[in-house]
Amino acid sequence: MEKSTAHSIRQYFEDHREELIADFLKLVEAESPSTDKSAANRCCDVLCAIVERRLGVSGTRFPTEIYGDHVRFEVGNGPRKMLLIGHYDTVWDVGSKATSRESDVVRGPGCFDMKYGIISSIWSLKAVADLGLNCDKTVHLFYNSDEEVGSETSMPIALKNPEQYEAAVILEPSHHAGIKTERKGVGGFEITIGGIASHAGGDPEKGVSAIDEAARITHLLHSMTNFETGTTLNVGVIRGGTRSNVVAAKCVMEVDLRVRTAQEGERVVAAVHAIKPSREGLTVDIKGGLERPPFERTPGNMALYGKLEGIAADMGIEIFEIAVGGGSDGNFTSALGIPTLDGMGAVGDGGHAESEHVLLAQSLERTMLLTGFWTAG
Repeated sequence: MEKSTAHSIRQYFEDHREELIADFLKLVEAESPSTDKSAANRCCDVLCAIVERRLGVSGTRFPTEIYGDHVRFEVGNGPRKMLLIGHYDTVWDVGSKATSRESDVVRGPGCFDMKYGIISSIWSLKAVADLGLNCDKTVHLFYNSDEEVGSETSMPIALKNPEQYEAAVILEPSHHAGIKTERKGVGGFEITIGGIASHAGGDPEKGVSAIDEAARITHLLHSMTNFETGTTLNVGVIRGGTRSNVVAAKCVMEVDLRVRTAQEGERVVAAVHAIKPSREGLTVDIKGGLERPPFERTPGNMALYGKLEGIAADMGIEIFEIAVGGGSDGNFTSALGIPTLDGMGAVGDGGHAESEHVLLAQSLERTMLLTGFWTAG
C-alpha cells in the first residue's frame, strides 16, 4: 500500500471519528438480547437504517420464528467476492446494562461483543467509497441475530453458496488485541441417567442410584481432558434426585466440549457416545456432539493473515495472532474451506461481563486496517 493511501485512510477516520462513534452508540443503545425477538428486530431496524444512510444500499431481511431477523447487504460490484459476518444479538437482557461514553472508553450491552465490529465494517466500506479507493471486490455483509445461541438459523442462509467467496472476515472483537487465527471447536452433551428409586433407609439395597452413576461418568469425562492437545470436557451442570432419603432414579448432566481439530472432535464425540451403564438397573442416554467445528490454522487462513500483516505494516499498525477457546461464526466459514480472518472488530475487554468496554482509539485503528484490506490485491 502506498504511504499516501495509508495517510488518506488515517486522516479520513480522524475527520469522521465522531460520526462513526455516534452510529456506534446508537447501535449499542438499541438493545438486542438473542432471546427477545421484538427488541432484536428493533435493533435490526436501526442497523438497516445506518447501512442505508452510510452505504446507500438496502438489505434483504430473513425473518425467523424465535430470533430477530437476519439481514444481508451487497456492497460493490467487483469480481472477487468477500463475506463479512457480524452478529447484533447480545447476552444482555433489556435494561440490565447502561450505555455510556467517557472520553476514549464506551461501555454498554454488546459494545465489545460485537456492535463496534458491525459499525466498523460499515464505515470501512464507506471510507473506500468516499476516498475513491480502488476495490475490485463485492462484499456481502451478513448480520445475524442468533450467534450467541449457536447460529443454527443464520449459517444455512449466510453460507448457502460458500464456494463463491475468496475470503471471510468475522467482526468478533479481538482477544487482548490479537487477531484470532485459531478457535477451538465447541460442542456439548446432555446425558440422562435412569436408575431405580428406593427408600434410602429402609430398602437401600433395592435402589440403583442415578447420581452415583453420574459421579462415575463425570470422572470418566474429566479424564478425557488433555491440556497438551487442547481437548477439554467439563461437566458443568448436574440435576438429579428428589429427596435425601430417596435413592435417585434420575440424573441429568450438561457437558461442555472443546477441541482443536476436527479429527480430535470426531474421536472424542465417538468416545462419549460409547459410554454404557456400569450395571443392571441403569440406563444412559447421550445426546449431542460438536456444534461448531474447529477453526484451524489452515494454509489458507494463515496466508490471509500474512496478507493482513503486510497491510498493517504499510499502515503503521501493529498486529499479532492468537488462539482462543471460544467459538464464532468463523468456525463455520473456516471449516468450509473459506480463508477466514477473525477478531477484526473492537479492541477492549469484558465480553459477556459487567466490565464490557471498547477502547475507541485502538478500535478505530482496526477500522482503518479493515479499510486497507478491502483495497489490497
